[in-house]
Amino acid sequence: MSIRTLLPLLLVACGPAAPMSTAADTSSSSTPDATSTPPTTSSEPPQTSTTSELETTQVSTSTSTSTSTDTTDPELTFLLPFDFSCLAAPGPRSARCSQCDLFSQDCPEGHKCVAYADDGGEQLNNNKCVPLDPDPDHVGEPCTVEGNPTSGIDSCDRETACWKVDADTLTGTCVAFCGGSPEAPQCAAGTTCGIFNDGTIALCLATCDPLAQDCQADEVCIASTSTDAFLCTTDASGDAGAVFDACTSINACDPGLLCVPPSSAAGCDQDAAGCCTPWCDTTLPPNCPEPEQLCQPFFADPPPELMHIGVCSLP
Repeated sequence: MSIRTLLPLLLVACGPAAPMSTAADTSSSSTPDATSTPPTTSSEPPQTSTTSELETTQVSTSTSTSTSTDTTDPELTFLLPFDFSCLAAPGPRSARCSQCDLFSQDCPEGHKCVAYADDGGEQLNNNKCVPLDPDPDHVGEPCTVEGNPTSGIDSCDRETACWKVDADTLTGTCVAFCGGSPEAPQCAAGTTCGIFNDGTIALCLATCDPLAQDCQADEVCIASTSTDAFLCTTDASGDAGAVFDACTSINACDPGLLCVPPSSAAGCDQDAAGCCTPWCDTTLPPNCPEPEQLCQPFFADPPPELMHIGVCSLP
């Protein structure tokens, strides 16, 4: 059986992973680099979008139905009243409550569609339209975010989002949004589209080898199940993330490890949301932390060059 179906499908935007939301899930990965992004008090709740993959979800507890005509938010008067009924509807939350679509960038002129945390947390779980910076930064350039790391309001241009945001300095790097569509994403050479958190994140991230962990020092190589690829994203393990440590998101383990269900190892806390276990090479003799663990293929039907990539897990 492929490990793909067992992943906790969340991606943390920056810093140590936050507690896993009960609505977590998966899609065409991507990780902000595989890192993450944004809510703010100067924006309004959302309305509809589409996509699919690594997921993070927490819902706003607000019950107000204020409209975009609020004079305190003159830049966002194009917004419609928020339909709170979407919070109770079945199905992936981002597809029910998002205000815009990352791929089509269907926001009004002078605005862009971004990922943000609608509950003010660390996990990007929704999409909204925000005003463009009048003097924007471009792909590969340093950028800043307003308010907090997951507010979604940044200094990047319409084609990019501020990624790998430092929680203390609120600075990061502009990373390109995926082009094309969720079904056929497009990115520049050397990068691959990572779609995470139920499609609320769709960024072109550097590709990597999970066995070599050849990302930058502050990054971790994770899987993008939507594109059968491995991408570099922010290392959100903090002081945790060692073998068999509890984890709550796909980038919450140390490099060389992956956050999977605790049933993958007897040494894991079976009551935890997830557990860190090593990547492994299916073509080599087993070398997992527990003798009972097998090196199981990660992808169910991978391209030839990725067939040897596996994860240590109990049968």
